[in-house]
Amino acid sequence: MANNNPNFNDIEIDGTPFNVLMQQAAEMKTQELAQNRRYFDSLPVYFQHSLYSKEDVIAAQDETNFEKKKEFSLFCKDKGNELFHRNQFLYASLEYERSLAVWDYLRSVYGSDWKTKVCLTMFLSIHLCDSLT
Repeated sequence: MANNNPNFNDIEIDGTPFNVLMQQAAEMKTQELAQNRRYFDSLPVYFQHSLYSKEDVIAAQDETNFEKKKEFSLFCKDKGNELFHRNQFLYASLEYERSLAVWDYLRSVYGSDWKTKVCLTMFLSIHLCDSLT
């Protein structure tokens, strides 16, 4: 049985080996994403974590009724306060992040299955609350 798979070392495009072109393309993409990654890393941690919000937080983010949104945010804050008073600081900080993520958050422009479609740092939309009045 003959091997029908091409040997990429033998393929050339305009005299340049295919594997060299692929290496150059990968290096270019790495440089392009490095800027996006530096920007993402410069954001506050709670803001970065908002990209990974669970369904209840996402539902609150999408809520159009301000009072319901505020109620969920305060619920998370109060839960964080309870955990803080019990010296469970890590879990308290996670609840505070959930409370903040209702108002200011990152979301992939590809929706909830973005992890299977694109690199993290390329396609984010930023949502900031204009006013909490």
